[in-house]
Amino acid sequence: MSTVSPAVEAAAEHIIEQYSVAPDTMKTDVKKGCFIYFFAALAAVGLFVTALYFFFQRGK
Repeated sequence: MSTVSPAVEAAAEHIIEQYSVAPDTMKTDVKKGCFIYFFAALAAVGLFVTALYFFFQRGK
C-alpha cells in the first residue's frame, strides 16, 4: 500500500518524462564520449612521451 498521494505520483512521472532521453540518443552520446576520452588519453600519453624524450635528450 502506497502512502504517496496520486498528485505527487503524477508530478513525479511528469518530471521523469521531462528529463528522459531516448535510448538511441543516449547510445550515440555515450559512443561520442568514449571516443573523446580515448583521443584525449592518447594525446596525454603522446605529450608525456614527448616530454620524457626532450627531458632525457637534454643531458646528452
